[in-house]
Amino acid sequence: GEATHKPLEIKSSPPKGIPIVATELCRERFTGLPCDRRRCITELSEEFPTVDFTAIIDDADMIADRVQENSDLCRKRATKFLQWLCSRPEQRIAVVSHSGFLTHLFSQFGMTKHYNIASKDLRELHRRPLHAEMRGVCLAAHRPFNAHEILQGFQHSVDRDLEHPP
Repeated sequence: GEATHKPLEIKSSPPKGIPIVATELCRERFTGLPCDRRRCITELSEEFPTVDFTAIIDDADMIADRVQENSDLCRKRATKFLQWLCSRPEQRIAVVSHSGFLTHLFSQFGMTKHYNIASKDLRELHRRPLHAEMRGVCLAAHRPFNAHEILQGFQHSVDRDLEHPP
């Protein structure tokens, strides 16, 4: 028989005061492939009413068809995502993303000889994430970040890429 997939059912809402926030900053790498597209926000917000989608500007996926990221651009977006995380008021944050994006995010740690990271820890950070894997990472920001400026800067860079594709 043909397999059918049922949508994820969320049995309960998150505890009061725990936000669930969606952002374009940690979505899969923009490759132009259909599997890297997202559905429209109108549809997603109906399916996931407890998720805050207000940080995403366009209802339709305006990026996936027109922007292709090389590894360097994906790492730059990952850096913006880390800055955005550091701008959040929460002390403990769970991030749900895709292995391709997370690989580019973690690959930046220990990229220069100035980092004093044990080789075992570095290998673990650089290892490609497994399906549904959980990793614990502690971030320390040495300066404050402004979430609005980070998201606005990301949107400007996307607009620039749309106007001048690679």
